[in-house]
Amino acid sequence: MDQKLIMKKILLTFCTGLILNFSLNAQWTQLNSGTTRDLNSVSFVNESTGWVCGKDGIIKQTSDGGATWSLQTAATTKTLNAILFTDASNGWAVGKDGVIVHTTNGGTTWVTQISNTPFDLYAVHFFDAQSGMAAGVSGVIIKTVNGGANWTISAGGNGGSGSGSGNDLEILDLQMVSATEAFVCGKDGFFAKTINAGTTWTTQNTAVPDDFEALHFPSAGTGYLAYKDGKVKKTDGNGTFTSVYAATSKDLKGVWFVSNTRGWVVGKEGRILLTNDGGLSWSSHNIAAITSELTDVTFPSPNVGYIVGEDGKILKLSNGNVASVTENELTFSLFPNPALDFITIQTNTANPLITITDLSGKIVIERSSKHFSISELQAGTYFIQVFAAGMTSTQQFIKQ
Repeated sequence: MDQKLIMKKILLTFCTGLILNFSLNAQWTQLNSGTTRDLNSVSFVNESTGWVCGKDGIIKQTSDGGATWSLQTAATTKTLNAILFTDASNGWAVGKDGVIVHTTNGGTTWVTQISNTPFDLYAVHFFDAQSGMAAGVSGVIIKTVNGGANWTISAGGNGGSGSGSGNDLEILDLQMVSATEAFVCGKDGFFAKTINAGTTWTTQNTAVPDDFEALHFPSAGTGYLAYKDGKVKKTDGNGTFTSVYAATSKDLKGVWFVSNTRGWVVGKEGRILLTNDGGLSWSSHNIAAITSELTDVTFPSPNVGYIVGEDGKILKLSNGNVASVTENELTFSLFPNPALDFITIQTNTANPLITITDLSGKIVIERSSKHFSISELQAGTYFIQVFAAGMTSTQQFIKQ
């Protein structure tokens, strides 16, 4: 195709896309957090009531869906890395030097609990108000069965001892899917599971050398792990892992799925991405004004979500279904995948513009034909993006 015609198509797609994408991206709105301190974690018990925590022990709470945020006294000035509430009254936050703070009245008062570890804690999760776990530096995993009145070292931490002593493993996230079953992930592709409340842990081989930053299991048999360069691993929790790369080359820091197939990831430079098909395709929902790192995401209901990040950033999505309607207006399939010499695109729109990018985001192929050669590409993973009528959709494919 003539180069000028290609440029005209790109310009038309961009201009019409501005209207659609403004409506699409405008669904995530920035809230006034009242702070510029870095925020590391967010927890909501319903669409209106939630808490955030972060640098220097900051904890803030909202009861009106983020319209206003009240500062709470956290009983510590140490940085808090994770926060979790099981209901409107009971919550825990963990952080630097093994600090744990707990509230039984929604944060009106916070008191410290004895963690029995001096190591930084990066993650905390409770299945109910009594059964909980926390984990962090040196592979330490601690657990409680009485709401944190007593924390004990889990026998699975640090390759069996749980003390964390002399171990360079860092556990960065964890989730309990029942009172006895839980998953942890962390440095150097570490992933482990317990089915007996942490008495023993079984490490699973993920074949990943990079750090898993976050995990989320929408159900016991389906989980997602987010990490470097827009990479996501899907797992059944029993040793099977599938790569479902998000459409970005930026590191991912947070993940949350509202169902087994529909979920969000967030990360560096304000990246926000959505999938409706279990990671096969992704759409971008970045906000132009947000370029700082986004660290955590949660959805108290399928259509209402919150994101936190550096410099006090808090974002809210008020109607998650609107995003899916716009996104699904453009669909396509490609075959074969993996492919060796040629690929074919089938789409529900006419005259698409098709681009292929490598994992760094560099465009390596640009075509207007739905059937074309990819023989010039080196073997590896790529993203293929289809533009048409102001809409865009992205999938990953493997070049053999």
